[in-house]
Formats: sequence, structure tokens, C-alpha cells
Amino acid sequence: MKSLIKTAVFTNDTINVVKNVYITPGLRFDDINTSGSFLSPGLGVTYKPADNTTLRFISTRGFNVPGLAETYGHGIHYLPNMGLKVEKVWSYQTGIETTALKYIWLKLSLFRHDVDDAIARVQLDTTHYTYENTAKQRRQGLEVEMETVPLYNVSINGGYSFIDTRDLINQTRPIDTPRHTTDIGLLYRKSGLMALLQGHYIIWDNTIQGYPANDKAFVFNLNVTKRLYQNKNINAEVLLTAHNIFNGSQNDSGYENPRRWFEGGVRFNF
Repeated sequence: MKSLIKTAVFTNDTINVVKNVYITPGLRFDDINTSGSFLSPGLGVTYKPADNTTLRFISTRGFNVPGLAETYGHGIHYLPNMGLKVEKVWSYQTGIETTALKYIWLKLSLFRHDVDDAIARVQLDTTHYTYENTAKQRRQGLEVEMETVPLYNVSINGGYSFIDTRDLINQTRPIDTPRHTTDIGLLYRKSGLMALLQGHYIIWDNTIQGYPANDKAFVFNLNVTKRLYQNKNINAEVLLTAHNIFNGSQNDSGYENPRRWFEGGVRFNF
């Protein structure tokens, strides 16, 4: 059985250049046993024009590691590609975060990701396909997030993302890529108890003909944690997660998503 081993070291610092302006340079080195090593520089700039408002700009280089299934897995129609390399990404993001609106925290972000060696599905013959680093993509769009102030210990949160993905070589939209995502949630906090009911909605773009996507339904998860003990050195809490509690169907390419399932345990922080 092949395993994926990642090792990384990174450093960053935040420097106050002038009043209310901060820069954050960073550098990260990753070594992946299946894909080699990668160096990622980054730079962020933050400006606070008012106490309740923050403007941000971030530029960073990153990567996406191909999955073990894509690299080593076998299927009836799928052939693995052990020569897959990481996707290389230059990422740019700018946005505003504010509490200037009464009772609401709001965040708006614009992003652009320029991807080289993007992993794309390649049809080898009439029945077999694989994945190769053949694409050059641009993924850009916007994200909106909000959360209300608590009322009787309950707050409402939500988010929306629009993503436009383009293959810059063929000037086409890649198959099975997210186009719209929406999140809604209810959060309860009181005396060491936290309960979060979170719903996720997605619309895929350019799905494969003959494999219609089931993407017009929310999938809801419930996360509950309760603090059992805490002092200055130790924190212990019990946790329970109920996944897909309403058995929502949300999948593409004909692969069914998991139905309702549960997990729980005890977590210690030292």
C-alpha cells in the first residue's frame, strides 16, 4: 500500500510599517514523497482605515498535491499516472472585513488563482481515461461571508462563493468544477457548550454527459462540543458530529455521497 508523507517548515512575520499598515512576508518549504519538494513565498498587506474595518491584499505561491487514487489507483475504466506532478498556483486575494454594519460581521473577498500543470482528465481511448498535468487554468471569483451578533447565545452565519474556472489553453470550462457554493449555519455557545448546524449547497459546472449532478440540495452537518475540564494547562472536551443528518443527495459524475453517519470522542489539549 502506497502512503502519502508530507513534511514542511515555514516562517513568517508581521511588520508594522507605518500607522495602521502591516506587511506579512512568509516562506514555506514542503517535501512530498510522491511529488518532490516545493518552495512557497508569500506577502500580505493589511490596512485599517478605522477600528471596525480592515482592508487586505495577499499574494502567495502554493501547490495542490495529486491524490493517491489519481496517482496509483486502478479502476475498470481508470488507469493511474505515477508521473503526476503537483499543480503550481500563484494566488492573489483582496478584500474588506468590517463590523460597521450594526449587529453583523461582514467579509468580502475577490480572488484569482493562476494554475500551471493543472491536473485534467484525459481520455485515452473509448473506454479508458487517466489524469495528466496538461492544463493551464485560471480560477477567479468572489466570496461573501457574514455572521450576526449572538441573540440568546445563538448567531446566524452564512457564505456564498462564485468561481469561474477556465482552461487557458483550450479556452474551455473544465468538467466537474464547482461554480456556486452556499453555506448557512446556526451557532449556539454557552458555558463551554458549542453546537453548530451547518448546511452546504453546491452547483457544479460542465458536468459529464450521461452523469447528471445531484447538486440542488443542502447537506447538513451537526457538530456539538462540551467542555469537561479546563485549567491553565489542560482542556478536555467531548465531541459529537452527525454528518448529512437529513440524508441529502449531493454528488457529481454518478458517485453517491455518504448517507447519514456519526462520530464522537473525547479531545484533550495540553
